[in-house]
Amino acid sequence: MKFLIDEYCVQVSATIKDAMEAIDRNLTGGVFIVDENKRVIGVVTDGNIRRAILNGHSIYDGIKEIYTTNFKYVNKLVSKQKVKEIMLTFKIRQLPLLDDHGRLSKIFFG
Repeated sequence: MKFLIDEYCVQVSATIKDAMEAIDRNLTGGVFIVDENKRVIGVVTDGNIRRAILNGHSIYDGIKEIYTTNFKYVNKLVSKQKVKEIMLTFKIRQLPLLDDHGRLSKIFFG
């Protein structure tokens, strides 16, 4: 099965509902937020969405209001062992591999 990067991303202009639908399709518990140049600028998880709704946000509000910009990622120079260490240390279920331009190349799943 081919890895379809777009299934794990939503545009920064997306709504919370758009992110929820993407998470429902990809079954990973989160999506990466990308800008108009497809650079990863953040991440939103089902937990972020749940907390936002509990705090009064509507599913039609923009994702800009709730995504996290402080996220872990790796580049192509990082070893598989280091990827495992990062994922275990920070309890991460998905770790993006970004290219030199900040675009998603691959996702490591834990």
